[in-house]
Amino acid sequence: MKHDDHKITRAEFNIKKRQIEEHINEMKTRMRVLQGGLAKEKRHQEEKAEAKLKKKEEKEKKKKSKQE
Repeated sequence: MKHDDHKITRAEFNIKKRQIEEHINEMKTRMRVLQGGLAKEKRHQEEKAEAKLKKKEEKEKKKKSKQE
């Protein structure tokens, strides 16, 4: 807006624009990293739950075998 009103030069406008775009890209990168961490944590939780379920099933099978 200031550029259109001729209050700043084109060079100043480009510098400020580049700084803002770099800041936006940095924030997008951080978001991607955090989303990757969340996905990894979720996958870890699911694997842990599956392992727990398998262990429980094996325990029940052993129990049934001993009863027979």
